[in-house]
Amino acid sequence: EAALKQTPRPRLIILIPDFHNPLGVSINAEKRQRAAQLAAEYNVPLVEDDPYSALRFMGETPLPIKAHDDSEMVFYLGSFSKMLAPAVRLGWLIAPVELTPRIAALRESIDLESSALMQRAVYDFLQRGLLKPHLERLNTTNRERCQLLMNMLDRYLGDIATWTKPEGGLFAWVTLPANIDTADMVKDAIENKVVYIPGHAFAVGNTHHNTMRLNFSNVQSNQFEESIGRLNEVIRRRL
Repeated sequence: EAALKQTPRPRLIILIPDFHNPLGVSINAEKRQRAAQLAAEYNVPLVEDDPYSALRFMGETPLPIKAHDDSEMVFYLGSFSKMLAPAVRLGWLIAPVELTPRIAALRESIDLESSALMQRAVYDFLQRGLLKPHLERLNTTNRERCQLLMNMLDRYLGDIATWTKPEGGLFAWVTLPANIDTADMVKDAIENKVVYIPGHAFAVGNTHHNTMRLNFSNVQSNQFEESIGRLNEVIRRRL
């Protein structure tokens, strides 16, 4: 709301409501409703970018922001790339009917269309009822891996760091002591055969230098202790 009161007024709102990249946090139900109200009140379109809500492995899923949209100011985006496979660059859009021809024209101006073969493959996957059991297996695995990450962070970094505790998605956000520069430290981490994304890469301006994004979905369960142990070695040397 503070941003919308600025002059000049922002022309677009973009929110990731579930398991935010890179923070791993979600927007609660009250704030989702308020976000839809603000978009209408200030007449600023809101893009609800939601590639992660299907990846919930704990807790209850709140209604999307779009569910509170009475003014058609919320545009909902979904994606198969996180729930099926990264190479599936295919998604969907919920938008006012009168705008869809213009949106389609903009979409076609980028690369004509998404792969017809990929569209047919995903359609067949959905028609055969394979998505639900696939997500159940995926989320069971991610829940286990997330918990292993939380356990290892607590064991190795509990005295010097804080981190988000995701209920789904792919990421956790770690905050280290203020004198640690994760952008500068990443080269040491790579030499120790572990890697992360420095927090400043996601920030506006020259901020968040003591933070990092960790991905738990692409690490085998038997690798968490070694990987966080290696990361711990690098951080302790910096301290």
